[in-house]
Amino acid sequence: MRYLIILIGLSLLTSCKVQQQKESMVLLQISKKPCLGKCQVYDFILSPERILQYHGIKNTQVLGDHNFKISRKEFNRIIHLAEKIETEFRNYPSKPKGRDLPLTKFVYKDESLLIAGQNKPSELQELEILLNSLLLENQTK
Repeated sequence: MRYLIILIGLSLLTSCKVQQQKESMVLLQISKKPCLGKCQVYDFILSPERILQYHGIKNTQVLGDHNFKISRKEFNRIIHLAEKIETEFRNYPSKPKGRDLPLTKFVYKDESLLIAGQNKPSELQELEILLNSLLLENQTK
């Protein structure tokens, strides 16, 4: 009985540690959430090691999971845009008004921003275009 309790305790400790490591690997995340219409649904996740992960879920040009390493120049451009978004839109309304609007969730260094509709900051639109172009470029390689 004592061994069972020790085994369960150790498994809980290691699973919590793995979850913390996984969360710390996310530097930037952009998620497009579903709506009742034809909204794109996908996630982009960027790690500090310059690994860009894409998960295309619905109504996107590219479906499925794709992972690739980006150049330092591309990484720096993404971080520059993310920092602009994070500082300039820190006080953006956290609860979107309206129903069935396309939602974009932007997470950078544990700061989160939820944007409803098409009235997105131009920097976020530029960042989405950049990430999609990187995805398409790496599809052809």
